[in-house]
Amino acid sequence: MNPRPIEELIGDLDSYTGFTKYVLMDEAVERREEIAPHLLAILERILADPGAWLDEDHDITCHALILLAHFEETRAHRLVLDLCRLPEGLPDTLFGEFLGETMPAVLYKTSGGQQDGVRALILDGQADEFVRWNAATALTYAVAGGVLAHDEVVAFFAELLGKREAAEPDSIFWTGILDALFSLHPDRLEVVNPGLLPLGVTPQNILHQSVRRNNELARVFHDLGLMEREGSGYDLIFEVLLSQGRPLPKLFEGPDFVKVVVEKRIVKREVIDFLAKADQTFFLRQREKITLGLLAQSDAMTAKEMADALELADAGEIASWLGRLLDFGIVRKTGRTKGTRYFVEPEFLRRLEFPSQTSLARIEPHRLDALVLEDIGRYPGSAIGEIHERIGPEIKRRQVKLALDRLCEKDRVRPEGEKRGRRYWPR
Repeated sequence: MNPRPIEELIGDLDSYTGFTKYVLMDEAVERREEIAPHLLAILERILADPGAWLDEDHDITCHALILLAHFEETRAHRLVLDLCRLPEGLPDTLFGEFLGETMPAVLYKTSGGQQDGVRALILDGQADEFVRWNAATALTYAVAGGVLAHDEVVAFFAELLGKREAAEPDSIFWTGILDALFSLHPDRLEVVNPGLLPLGVTPQNILHQSVRRNNELARVFHDLGLMEREGSGYDLIFEVLLSQGRPLPKLFEGPDFVKVVVEKRIVKREVIDFLAKADQTFFLRQREKITLGLLAQSDAMTAKEMADALELADAGEIASWLGRLLDFGIVRKTGRTKGTRYFVEPEFLRRLEFPSQTSLARIEPHRLDALVLEDIGRYPGSAIGEIHERIGPEIKRRQVKLALDRLCEKDRVRPEGEKRGRRYWPR
């Protein structure tokens, strides 16, 4: 069956319906090569006579920009920059909320990695001040995408601020420059979203709770391939960061904003190759990758520590995250109930050439009891902090406390004193 004329699809996209055009956007994406020249021609037409375009009441303007950004169409970049330079007030009239919400992404996605045009727009004192703010935001996207160096963009913004008094000192543009500058950090990426989390979602349950804030926008982004299935975004962040050997993201909810912090540092570089080999060998599921990534970064984790890291209400829910890791022999566990600890099987680490060091963090409870008892025999009257320091800081203090409690119950050790003043003696 032959597809309908491309002009008919464009006409449908341009007709105002009051609804998001899911099916039409899908069709446009599938016919990318055909529709792209027409979308570019639309931008040319707007530039030629923006007043006439507004009088004709078109609905395709923002759809065209979203599609061209999704296509990463570099031929659109100059046109988008020219649209941003239209006389003050016209960009806002043409694009509305789209100007602040999506235009920075359009500028970045159509640039082909060349940010000279965006810089020039920022420096253009004749352009709308809010447009210039959005251009500054586009530069931060380029830093996040690895296109521009962090220090280069910070130096550019700092130089701008140094010239503030000679330009428009009271312009809102400077607020935008500061906003962009504060969002750049040498050691982390901070993503801030205005507004609170949806009702029912908290920083503690976001990994498991999914609520659509905007059904129409979610569907459009899904159809364009800009988002995964519903509720998979934060899981994917966990998976990607752990696969890169990085710490888990940190989520903060303020009085009127939500912020996600992603650290730049790599906890263990060897984890990257290890997880890739494990996945190639066993075709791991997403939850298994996340759990294995956590354990590979730590020498060992208790059930409670894993539950806290995975934002689980109860340690009993860990089984669904471990999946087949125990059956495959990738992960081992020692201890029972609250003393249960999980770690990556040493033999498996050797097979995949993971340069892991011997660690007391995986020590079994009965061996730890013997180690603590031997230490107290050599150093009678020791406090828990002294014992902990001598037997190894990789063992968590809580493990040492549990070992001391077990030895006291078995009448192998005699405690004296209370709380911080408590010391231990051999029987």
